[in-house]
Amino acid sequence: MDKAIPAGMIAVLEGLGSTLARISRDERDGSLAELESAVLEAVRGTLPGLLTEVVLEASSSIRLAEAGIKATCPECGARTGAQSWRWRTVLTVCGRMSFERPCYVCSECGHGWSPVDGSLELQSRARLSRGVLEWLIRLGGSSTSFIVMQPGC
Repeated sequence: MDKAIPAGMIAVLEGLGSTLARISRDERDGSLAELESAVLEAVRGTLPGLLTEVVLEASSSIRLAEAGIKATCPECGARTGAQSWRWRTVLTVCGRMSFERPCYVCSECGHGWSPVDGSLELQSRARLSRGVLEWLIRLGGSSTSFIVMQPGC
């Protein structure tokens, strides 16, 4: 491996490992169905935290803002520093995740944006990820119609 695993990811994975160890103690000689259900619940509970850690690690604009490096306004091209850090919560296929990201307001044209939202392809104020939206579209497209029978028919 060329780089150490980030501490945040290790913490989440250690939490999962502790939960799985507890399951193996508490459910000793449990049925496959019980163990399977407990492990699945534990892994699903860990997914939002893991995704958050990956997003934080993968978002270079977070690192640039932490270093005080100015961003280029997507509207007028002026350079400006982060105005504030704001929380964003999004429902994803991995569960609900929240993260803090830098937000900018251009001093030249007044345009406001977050480069993290742009790189993650999150629309302004969107609360659902693209993956969840695609699930909803597939679900809506696959539902079957039904006919309600009237009494006496």
